[in-house]
Amino acid sequence: MAASLLLELLVAYRSQGFYNCDEHFQVLEFLGLKLGMTRPAELAWEFRAEVRSWLQPALYYPFARLFFALGGRDPFGLAWLLRTLSALVSFASLCALGRCLPRFLADGPVRRGTLLALNFFYLVPTLAVRTSSENFAQAFLLFGLAALVEPGRLGTSLYPPSARGLERDGPELVSVSWLMPSLWLAGACFGLSFLARYQAAALVAGAAVVTSMATRAAHTPTTCTSVATVRASG
Repeated sequence: MAASLLLELLVAYRSQGFYNCDEHFQVLEFLGLKLGMTRPAELAWEFRAEVRSWLQPALYYPFARLFFALGGRDPFGLAWLLRTLSALVSFASLCALGRCLPRFLADGPVRRGTLLALNFFYLVPTLAVRTSSENFAQAFLLFGLAALVEPGRLGTSLYPPSARGLERDGPELVSVSWLMPSLWLAGACFGLSFLARYQAAALVAGAAVVTSMATRAAHTPTTCTSVATVRASG
């Protein structure tokens, strides 16, 4: 994992420009408005139509202010800092997903190969450092899924291993409480995923459906994630 982190930080340092116009004009330019570097008239039409999310510029803003407060002046240096932050968020989400693999894959070459692919497939470090909304949407989606699958002390996993290591013939139902912190954490992460990229609503809906199918509680996690999503969106 250390090698994966170093690779992403290296890619963040070596990357230049942007791969898609949206990651610059819909994120960095909106951030520039908050920093006083861009005028409203210079922004894309989506700003006046209010169809773009505020989340990512808001997350970047305190770090950008700190950059300038410490004497930074080079906008390319600021872009490198934001790519580094994106890389750290993406790396953390991959770590969270990696912790879930033992729930699905037995220890062996398949699990190790999957972990290597998650971190070193050539597209991963390249896209993980981008300041794109897709990058943050998938990161928060993975955080939410990890909270459901491998919540640690925050709750009960909705995907427990089979008894005595036997294969399951079908879904294993789990009783949960709607007060379980992991469900609220998952809902908040799903809400942030939606705010980062509105199209992620389809992925969040799929996760909610699968979650409800895996439970038999009176208040399913679908309800919990819906409430938490509304709270996060507010």
